[in-house]
Amino acid sequence: MKDVYLDANTSKATGAYFTERRLQPCRLDEAAFYCIKDTFYGLTVSEVVIPYRGPFSVHAVYLEESRPVVEQRLRARFKGIAFNRDDGATPFLIDDPKQPGRTVFYCDRHSE
Repeated sequence: MKDVYLDANTSKATGAYFTERRLQPCRLDEAAFYCIKDTFYGLTVSEVVIPYRGPFSVHAVYLEESRPVVEQRLRARFKGIAFNRDDGATPFLIDDPKQPGRTVFYCDRHSE
C-alpha cells in the first residue's frame, strides 16, 4: 500500500483499488476511512484506512474474522509471513478494540 493516500488538495485517493471503484471515504480524521464490503484472500473486509492528514502513515484493513483465523489464512497464503515483529517491516495483527472478535491488519509498524 505504498504511496496510497487521500490527497488533501484534490480529495482523491491514489491507488487503483480506490480509483477503479470510485470510493469515497465514510469518515475523515487524520486518516481517511473507507467503509466497504469486500474480501482480502477470503477474509471479509469492512473498512480500509489510508493516510490523509496528520503525522501518521496509517494503512490498515479491518477484518470481520478473529485474529487466529486471520493469521491462519494469511500464513496459508503467504508461506513464511511474520507478524507483530518490532522491526518496522512486518505487518501487525491486533484485536479490533472497538469490535470484539474482529481484527485490524496494519501494513506498517508505525500505523498504530
